[in-house]
Amino acid sequence: DSTDSNVSTASNETTTTKNDGDYKLPDFSGTGNTSSNIINDGIAAEYEGYAYHSDKMMAGSIWRTSISTGESELIVKGTYHSINVNNGYLFMAGYEDDGEELFSGREGMFLMSLEDQEIKLIKEGDYNYMTLYNNWMYYIDDMDGGLYRIRPDGSEDTLLFEGTYDVFAIANDLIYIQTYLLDSDDYDYIYTLPLEGGTPKKLMEDSIWGGNFHMGDDYIYYLTRENSSDYYKVDLYGNNKTSSFDFNTSYINVSENYIYYYLSNGNDEMPEKGVYRMNRDGSNNQLFYAGSDIFSINVAGGYVFWHTNDDQRRLTMMSEEGGEPIYATQALE
Repeated sequence: DSTDSNVSTASNETTTTKNDGDYKLPDFSGTGNTSSNIINDGIAAEYEGYAYHSDKMMAGSIWRTSISTGESELIVKGTYHSINVNNGYLFMAGYEDDGEELFSGREGMFLMSLEDQEIKLIKEGDYNYMTLYNNWMYYIDDMDGGLYRIRPDGSEDTLLFEGTYDVFAIANDLIYIQTYLLDSDDYDYIYTLPLEGGTPKKLMEDSIWGGNFHMGDDYIYYLTRENSSDYYKVDLYGNNKTSSFDFNTSYINVSENYIYYYLSNGNDEMPEKGVYRMNRDGSNNQLFYAGSDIFSINVAGGYVFWHTNDDQRRLTMMSEEGGEPIYATQALE
């Protein structure tokens, strides 16, 4: 269950980074978003009575919508994803808005004080799955590959796992990473990795099929190559494997109360395409919204968010209480 001897997994190499200078930051204990949201592009996060969310497909300007009133306000223009919020600060990855063409501003990971709305660059580059966890930002370098962590002030930038571009999540003070790099069969497996890097350990013998694993409710959800028609779940130690539901779907989100998922092909029990919702124990499985071409489901602040192939790249949002979906307000170009 250890690493392949031919694969370099973590050099613990610490590098310097370009940022906007010295600045004092508060404590960022805890997390900035749910693992399930981050795995699904991180387009929404809940914090102190608001849902902070993008306004476009995959990435966009960031707004916040009041949980109590439903009113929305623009927080920062740009093309951002991987939204995290913690202790009065907003964290995001993507492009700043420089008032010129799309994608012409600085690209990197940023933080912004919600009080004075001053944006600071943490590190320039192209990053994905950026996750705040106990005063560290964990991220994938989408240009050169590799899982890294860095302090929110841009210091102690450290390589943890070399060469990967795949999804990861953090729970139980461990990193859970999906990769094909460590086995001779070139199949994807889930490994655990210490927060500071080190030797990965295979979580279980099931290989992953049909996209990413998902995490929530102290469980890992996945499709396996051996049986791609059932979605399984295991606990955070890779034990207590059970079938969670018996159909194939690539887009799920495990929220505080429900599992949301997109069903692209109907069946006898669920003939309509769309977003479905079930209790986390698998009961009360019902159609939530009928539609097609739905992906990247996020849940935050009493709203469910998702992308479609809308020609204006608009983000759809709908109350968890039901009703009609709406398009999130977009910032003027």
